[in-house]
Amino acid sequence: MSARQIIPQTHDPCALCHKPNATKRCGRCRAVVYCSRDCQAAHWKRAHKLTCGTSPPPVPPRPQTPGELAEDCARQLAESGYAALGPLVDLNRRNALRTHARQEVERLLKLPLAAANARFAKIRSPEHRHAVALDLTPAVRDVVGELAVAYDACRAAFAGDEPEIVELGCLVSDAGAAAQPWHADADATMPNTRQLVLLVNLDERAVAATELLPGTHAPTFHAHVRDAFRGRLPDPPGMPALRAFDTAGAAVLYDAALFHRAPANDVGPRHVFYLGLVGQGAHATQGATRGATNALLPELAGTLLRDLIVGVRYLGAASGSRHVGFADRVAKLRGA
Repeated sequence: MSARQIIPQTHDPCALCHKPNATKRCGRCRAVVYCSRDCQAAHWKRAHKLTCGTSPPPVPPRPQTPGELAEDCARQLAESGYAALGPLVDLNRRNALRTHARQEVERLLKLPLAAANARFAKIRSPEHRHAVALDLTPAVRDVVGELAVAYDACRAAFAGDEPEIVELGCLVSDAGAAAQPWHADADATMPNTRQLVLLVNLDERAVAATELLPGTHAPTFHAHVRDAFRGRLPDPPGMPALRAFDTAGAAVLYDAALFHRAPANDVGPRHVFYLGLVGQGAHATQGATRGATNALLPELAGTLLRDLIVGVRYLGAASGSRHVGFADRVAKLRGA
């Protein structure tokens, strides 16, 4: 058998003139074919000598579909107790909500204590730190309208159940706020309705970013903390902590049973928008669920995240002066 007979035959076109059924293969890389020696020599001088023998560029991975991304987040939540969602909110929306939340805190601090406490939520280590329940002002709606990725992830984590909002507020702290103790907002050993918490960093840098302890949402870990430490996780906790986010506009979704804390703030103003979410069906069958901070205005009870996102996208953030007008317009839109 001759050498010509064992050379693989090809029907590829010439790399230079594109004449079909070229049979003369580059003797070095064996990857390019020509119809003649003249075409091979010309192509070598023109381009092939720069690439001959080099590896082809790697094929970029196919981007995940929204459904695949949501399922991946749901898997991370089940395994680690959190899922990083990346930057979701742009600069203008962050600035508007940060300014609104700061002004709301300053307004409430001037009110009598009883009136202020109706809007300030429960929070650990409250000195120089506030959690304020927010109304559906345009600044709030504008940020919520950008949370479609978070909605998909929550719905996947709730096995298709619609995410219902049980907390809607902003965490505002200043330099001097002490580190919170490590804590979980739900007891994994109890048959509670599963709750997820969404945090969105409104600042240009991650000031005193929330710290998470991956994997500590498991019932076995909660039982260990209860039995070994009487329910209070020591500091340091004996395991590496993870910063919830490091970039502006970044968001993280975590299980309310995950141990976490806000570290000491010795830098300056910190603003984090947050939502507490439960599955609508589980909420209805297992009874009322209140978020850990109880940061939800009574008028917003029963609000679905889907309806807010749809309302903002189709009606605009400024539609309706307050939550009542906005909710009515959303209801009409869904009924159309």
